[in-house]
Amino acid sequence: MRDIDRPDWADNPRLRAWLDAQSDAFPRWSIDQGGGWDFSADTVSFIEALYRSRYAECEEDHEHLDPAFTDVCAWYFGEILVRHCGLQWRCAPQEPTTPLPTVQAGHPVLYAARSSVPAAALELLDADEGAGGDDDGIPWWPLIDPASVLRATATGEMEWCLTDLLEACEKFNEWCKSVG
Repeated sequence: MRDIDRPDWADNPRLRAWLDAQSDAFPRWSIDQGGGWDFSADTVSFIEALYRSRYAECEEDHEHLDPAFTDVCAWYFGEILVRHCGLQWRCAPQEPTTPLPTVQAGHPVLYAARSSVPAAALELLDADEGAGGDDDGIPWWPLIDPASVLRATATGEMEWCLTDLLEACEKFNEWCKSVG
């Protein structure tokens, strides 16, 4: 079992505190950003444009980012993926003592949890992963760090846009249903 599939990654004080803080901050953030933020899939391009308008010139320097703004943006995009694609929030239960790759670093991420994937699809995904992930008939298994994705799309470091990620998650769900 991967760490991200352990129950303590799905429910822990660090994750709950972060999610609660963003949820509590959202009403004020929404007003400050002009309102109309309804978690519909149509607002994905708006959140990307909003973030890009504020941080397109950031490049690699993330020290001047405003967490009160960026964390709610990341949470909002994540909540769209939760509500429309069934992804689940995950976070390492303990703050790591040394820098690690993003998922292990304790940043909240979104994931198509193994428990939500039909057994037949899970078998194919596991076999593909074991073979190096080269089967083009097997879709990308969603694991998204929304904060990193927003930064990368704003600065042009990422080829995909947020609507591409939403569509990839929707295609993953369709594929799972078709083989499950």
